[in-house]
Amino acid sequence: MTGTSNFFSTSRLTSEDSTDFLPWSEEYNLGIRSVDHDHHILFDVVNNFERSVRKNESIVIVSSTFKALETYVNEHFAREEKHMANAKYPGAIAHRKLHRNLKQDLEGFKRDFLETPEEFDSEEFLGFLGEWLKDHILKEDMAYVSHVKGLE
Repeated sequence: MTGTSNFFSTSRLTSEDSTDFLPWSEEYNLGIRSVDHDHHILFDVVNNFERSVRKNESIVIVSSTFKALETYVNEHFAREEKHMANAKYPGAIAHRKLHRNLKQDLEGFKRDFLETPEEFDSEEFLGFLGEWLKDHILKEDMAYVSHVKGLE
């Protein structure tokens, strides 16, 4: 398929609907202002990435949204890990490992994208990332709330 790619031709991503790929729900609120703010921004950045793909933006534009996602994930994880350390959260080491694993996965997806953007499966990437974020917030992040809440 010369000139066409998985990256720009997946059925879900080419629809012209105006709904967010990853809609925010109140169930994701932890009650920790700074973390909730970060999570809102993460959802926005993922949705910006999805929109840039759906609108067939240039590789340069999509690349910049990928970089923004990676940067914000790193910043958010650092803040979240600081909260856990300050609260002496007993699950902090395991939680950091989950963060590290996601960062490694993001690196792999980014490498695949940069090496062969025409073969990059954005639907697979976005599906993975969306499910990871929702699951992580609802299970892993909710688990530390009682330790961190009030220490902000």
